[in-house]
Amino acid sequence: MNHCKRAYETTIQMLLHPAEGWNSIRHNATIGGMLSEFLYPMTMLCGTAVVLGRLIRGGISFATIYDSLIDAAMYSFSLLAAYHFATVAIKFVTERQINENVDKEAVAIFTGYSMTVILALEICVGLFPILRLPALI
Repeated sequence: MNHCKRAYETTIQMLLHPAEGWNSIRHNATIGGMLSEFLYPMTMLCGTAVVLGRLIRGGISFATIYDSLIDAAMYSFSLLAAYHFATVAIKFVTERQINENVDKEAVAIFTGYSMTVILALEICVGLFPILRLPALI
């Protein structure tokens, strides 16, 4: 439960005061802490939002529950895959631009926390799919 509370606090901090949030995260964050305390709980919340959104729209039946669980698993998996792909891409582009090696852990931490807005929007869209167009904008 503490992981969800920390993920909530970090999300609020990053959404409302990103400069202050990044300053507090930058000095004491580790990749393992970011993954276990922020990214994994947030992707699980995105999957849970998809399940709840489907159940609200489709009602409770075996087929709806089964389909929504499959969609939630694929949704969470795709968000984690996007994180890993973005980490590699950002590291590659940054190294090409500055012609130096970049710390992989710093890039991974930065990428994970920079996904805050995307993850918050995906939770809202999972619950209310009508928000897909405003979320894309």
